Amino acid sequence: MRNKMIVIAAALGATAPRFIYDETASAADCTMTLADGVKLFVRAGGYGIEGRIEFSGSYPSYVKPEGGRTIVTPGDIYENGARLTSPSITVADSKTPEQIAKDVERRLLGTLRLREIWHKCKARCERYTVQQDITRATVGRVAAATGGKPNVRDSFARIEWGYEIGHADYRGGYADSPEHFKVELDNVTEAQLVAVLKVLRA
Repeated sequence: MRNKMIVIAAALGATAPRFIYDETASAADCTMTLADGVKLFVRAGGYGIEGRIEFSGSYPSYVKPEGGRTIVTPGDIYENGARLTSPSITVADSKTPEQIAKDVERRLLGTLRLREIWHKCKARCERYTVQQDITRATVGRVAAATGGKPNVRDSFARIEWGYEIGHADYRGGYADSPEHFKVELDNVTEAQLVAVLKVLRA
């Protein structure tokens, strides 16, 4: 089955499959990346899909400021008032690699819109990254101007001026408009408030 996965990837114009398990395992579960960057997760047989191969999306992720990565899935994106869903198909493993590749192209990438949905997730990752950069830069300027200590976590950041003295909380806007912020100030002095406003208005 692993050899068949290699031929399927070639028929799709994808990179060579990256198998989930080491080469001593018989399982052929893998990921493969198409020419336009779309990454597929492929599950070969197993419980519930005996004799079939399942294809779905392997979605992109972004790095969080505090470390680690967050995957953006279709469920993170709204379209016409509803969350998108992650499409998948199964194909009989008795088909030829060329037939399977055509099924994936026609049904999964085309009719079920996986290619379009995957790129929406990728764009959301890129916007999150922009949002974080703006958050980090803005919070850094405010902290430098007021003598505070910045702490950035994803789209949320806090500047602390000392234990129980005060803080400013920044919440980034939606990833579709990363330049917008919600700012909350607590226990700040007039001088600190003036400094914060001066930086934000710059």
